[in-house]
Amino acid sequence: MNSYSWSDLHVGMSHAFAAVVTAPMMCHFLEDSGDDNPLHVDAAFAREQGFDDVVVYGLLSANYYSTLVGVYLPGRHAVLQGIQVDFVRPIYVDMPLKVRGEIVHLSDAVRRVEIAARIESDSGEVLSKAKLKVGVRD
Repeated sequence: MNSYSWSDLHVGMSHAFAAVVTAPMMCHFLEDSGDDNPLHVDAAFAREQGFDDVVVYGLLSANYYSTLVGVYLPGRHAVLQGIQVDFVRPIYVDMPLKVRGEIVHLSDAVRRVEIAARIESDSGEVLSKAKLKVGVRD
């Protein structure tokens, strides 16, 4: 886990990590959320709708934005204060993902970082993108 202090951060600072959503994660999300929409649990239905397989829950994949902030950028001293996510393309179970974030703005007055983030396929295709607002408490 990174432990950047406010004074360590600068515009352009970035981090990326690999991730994957597994079948057990999908099952846990179903249990926790109760979202049994067939797009997420029935492969035949998903294919009828034009998808390759069941589609990963958007908010399950968005959990990686929390990981980006809380573990990597800025890490230990972060408090996620806001998130705006656009789901661009479907994510499928066991698809290799790359989560990327870059600091695009720092506000000294309120010690808030704005991060432009995205989740990409292993070929670099953008699957979702987010604007993250993060407080830094150190």
